Amino acid sequence: MIRRPNRFAGLHGLSQGLLCAVVLWGVWGCDGRAPQTPIVLDKGLDLSSISQGVDGWTSRQVDQGQLPGLDTVRSDGSLWLRVEASKGISSRWRRKVRWPAEEYPLLEWDWTPGSKVDSSRFARRNAPATVLAIDVTLASSFGIHKTIRYVWSARLDRHVQYQRDAWHPKVVVLRDALDSVGRPRHEKVNVWEDFRRLWGSSPRHQALSISVFAHQPDTSKSLDALFGAIVAESYKDQK
Repeated sequence: MIRRPNRFAGLHGLSQGLLCAVVLWGVWGCDGRAPQTPIVLDKGLDLSSISQGVDGWTSRQVDQGQLPGLDTVRSDGSLWLRVEASKGISSRWRRKVRWPAEEYPLLEWDWTPGSKVDSSRFARRNAPATVLAIDVTLASSFGIHKTIRYVWSARLDRHVQYQRDAWHPKVVVLRDALDSVGRPRHEKVNVWEDFRRLWGSSPRHQALSISVFAHQPDTSKSLDALFGAIVAESYKDQK
């Protein structure tokens, strides 16, 4: 029997894409702001620009009015971005900043949650128990934006990678419950190579934004997380 082609199949795929766009619109709102400009350093590009304050960092539209304010603090001679999470609500802040990720693929930062978080407070066992995260969003084919999420987990799952469908971030666990929270830890990742490995293709030249995230699921406690400057570097900066 000859099966006639379904002329509505393409429309179904299109409708799914439009639905995803509507969901993202509702979460982040219509972000018509001009992108921020990285600060040029001797060793690369400062994407966070915390030396200039917290201008350019925004919370999700659904979280506005519910989160403690974002601020900067000085500790041990360094300036930090302070992200407070309380009342069981995750605190996520995004900075729309453009940089050439192929030329500056290495990302470097320091971070600490400041205190341990009980992993049993995270209900889902098949998802990361994310205490801290840094999201890096890059442009992909057909105008689709894809995100890598680097995580500090409350469980013992360091180096585990969580991969869901194409609409969700690919998660890489860098730190877990065995890591000390008494002092900041240093990270360096290659977002270009991680994107190629996790998504199976190369991103477009442009990176689009970064986000910082902190979460304390225990409603009786709060979390004061610290993030140092997030700097993009090129290979030549390593010489």
